[in-house]
Amino acid sequence: MNCIIGKKRIVFHLDARIDSNNSASFEEYLITNQSKHPDKEVTIDANDLTYISSAGLRALLKLKKNSDKSIIIINASDEVYDIFALTGFLEMFEVSKKIQSVELKNKDVLMRSLNGKFHKQSDDKMIKVYDKGVTFEQVSKERDLAKKALVMGVPTLIPFDVCMVGDRFGLIFEASNTIPLSKVISTEPQLLRDYAFDFAHFIHELHTINAFSNAFPSIKERYSELMYAAKNWLKPEDKEQINALFTGIPDAHTYLHGNITIANVVLHDDEMMVVDMASSAYGHPIFDLQNIYSSLIEKEKEKPLYCSSVLGVSPENCSKFWDLFFAEYMSGSKYEAIQGMQALLKKYYILNQKLLSVLETK
Repeated sequence: MNCIIGKKRIVFHLDARIDSNNSASFEEYLITNQSKHPDKEVTIDANDLTYISSAGLRALLKLKKNSDKSIIIINASDEVYDIFALTGFLEMFEVSKKIQSVELKNKDVLMRSLNGKFHKQSDDKMIKVYDKGVTFEQVSKERDLAKKALVMGVPTLIPFDVCMVGDRFGLIFEASNTIPLSKVISTEPQLLRDYAFDFAHFIHELHTINAFSNAFPSIKERYSELMYAAKNWLKPEDKEQINALFTGIPDAHTYLHGNITIANVVLHDDEMMVVDMASSAYGHPIFDLQNIYSSLIEKEKEKPLYCSSVLGVSPENCSKFWDLFFAEYMSGSKYEAIQGMQALLKKYYILNQKLLSVLETK
C-alpha cells in the first residue's frame, strides 16, 4: 500500500487483500498519514483490492471518524463493491466502481472544450477525453452537474460512465445525430442567419430556467474567489473597477452554463443542447452573454485566427453571427439599452481579462 500527497487531496492505493493478518497495519497507515494532513480530502483507490474483511472495514470507519473532510472510494471491483453494498458502506461513503478502459474508435476531434476534446465513438455514443491532469473528482463533478441540470430542465446530453482513454479520464455520452453548432455554421454558411436566430431563442429559453442555489454555485461568488486570489497583484484602479462592475450586476437565480460558446452547443436530432457543464452556476444572464461575445468577437482581436482554429468558423462569419444573434436576443429593447449592453460586454471582457491574466502569471 502507498499514498500520494497532492495539493488538496491524499490518495491511498490499497493492496490486493485486507484481512485479519494486515488490518492493524492498514489502519495505522491510514490514520498516521491522514493525521499528518488533516486539511486534505481523502481518496481510497481500490483498483488492486480483491477482498476486504470486517476488520478492514472498521479501519475505514475509524478513518472517517478521524477526518472531517470528504472521503471517497474509487475503482472498486464488482466483488468489492458488493461487500460495501452488503455492509451498508454505500450509505456512509461515496463509492464508485472500477473505471472501464476504452479505446477511441475515431481519433478525429468532433469539438474542443475548455478541458478536453469530444470524439464520436459510434452512431449513438460520444466520448469526451479530458486533458491530462484533470482528476477523477473533476470529471465526476461535471457529470453530476450535467445530471442536475438535466433534471432542472436544461437541454443537455445525458452523461453515462466515466472511463479511461489511455492515461486520461473520459466521459461517455449518448450522441446519436449530434453535431456542434460551430460545425454546422462552418459547413452551411448560407443558413447562418437562421442558426443565429435559433441560437438567440435557445439562449432566451435557457435563461428562463430558475436554478436552485443548493444545486449550483453562485457565479458572483466564483468571481469573488478569483478576486480574493488576485488581490495582492491587481492594480488598485483595476480592483476598484472590477469590484464596481461585478457588484453592479443584479443578483439572479437564472441557470448559467458559465462557459457557453457555439462550440459547446450541439444540434441533437435538430434540437439545440449544451455540453461541457463543469462551469454551471446561477446568476445574471449577462455572464453567459459575455462568454458568447468574447468568443465570437474579442478573442479574435486578441489572438488572430482564434475563430478559425478554435471554433472552426471564419472571423467574418463569427462577427456576422454575433451581430445577428445579439440583435435577435435584444429584440424589443430600446436602442439605448442595446448600445449600453454592448458597451458593458466589452468593458466586462477587458476587466475580466485583466483579472485572469494576473492569476495566470502567478
